[in-house]
Amino acid sequence: MAFWSEFDRRMMARAIEIAGSGGGYTRANPRVGAVVCMGERIVAEGFHERYGGLHAERNAIAEAKRRGVDLRDAVMYVTLEPCCHYGKTGPCTEAIVEAGFRRVVVGASDPNPVVNGRGLNALRQAGIRVENGLLDGECRAINPAFNTFHEKGRPYVLLKWAQSADGFIDALRPPLTPAPWFTGNYGRLLVHRWRSECMAILVGANTVLRDDPRLSVRAWVGPQPLRVVFDRDLSIPLSARILDGSQPTLLFTSDTLVDSPAWGMRARIPRLELAPLGAGREWPECLLLELYRRGVNSLLVEGGAKTIQMFTTSNLWDEARIFIAPACLGDGVKAPAMPGQAVSRYCAPSFTLLQVENPHSAGLTPLQNG
Repeated sequence: MAFWSEFDRRMMARAIEIAGSGGGYTRANPRVGAVVCMGERIVAEGFHERYGGLHAERNAIAEAKRRGVDLRDAVMYVTLEPCCHYGKTGPCTEAIVEAGFRRVVVGASDPNPVVNGRGLNALRQAGIRVENGLLDGECRAINPAFNTFHEKGRPYVLLKWAQSADGFIDALRPPLTPAPWFTGNYGRLLVHRWRSECMAILVGANTVLRDDPRLSVRAWVGPQPLRVVFDRDLSIPLSARILDGSQPTLLFTSDTLVDSPAWGMRARIPRLELAPLGAGREWPECLLLELYRRGVNSLLVEGGAKTIQMFTTSNLWDEARIFIAPACLGDGVKAPAMPGQAVSRYCAPSFTLLQVENPHSAGLTPLQNG
């Protein structure tokens, strides 16, 4: 077992810190940070900035070269096992070997079966001293979506809703009339940040009929998610903003409507895809399987209550973030049942934010994924 010094731990902690700089731009790729040291001096750093761009290791090596640093005998601290295959970029293992590193300290193994263990072996076979597992838990925590995608065969499912102090998510009101605003501007900012960090965002048809949401990122700078809607009966009107063709949208509906006029009219909408689901099948599983096949590794479920409840009932959720406002409605649409005990609580002037985690969430079986 490797012995790690306090300096080793500080360097991996620094790599973890910079790994998050990629935000939602890494999309299906993991967030990774890398720190390069000569002795006990940092000479370069790098992180994976965006999907399709250079990985953290290559960015750190490029930064060192720009500074004129000879990397022979250098040490790299990297939060995730370096890749060893050709994708959007070349293998990071090749770049590390070519640069002449004598030691590489890795935080966590890559759960992707294309890489898992192979990246470490490639470096060892090149004569590099490789140590794995430093701050493993903290390094894994950077990439819950990436890990869930490869280990459970589905996207990471994040549930979000806001409710009154007496347990209602909405007032009794006519469709398309103003809804109670529980969270204020700061809460809105948080939600739009979460949207940018997830590859897809889901609502049910009732939410569209009541609120006509855009499901876009506007109060935060970041990438736009794939918009996903449950609309079993194709009840959403063509005038709905989610059908405006402004960004990719996926609409799940019953396969009995494939030949209907309603299907035909929606099939002509730009950037809208229709996905038929068979009667009697479990819709959450089918939806997650389709998103998995499309490479979507994270899904933000924003409502409504019935849609959220489908995921909690199926145990196909990983995290819930719940805004609780101090105001009471007295009556209205009941909020979903709290799916577990809060692991964290944040208090703001206009709301309390609870975070609930589900460490025992279900995966999709090989049969379901096959």
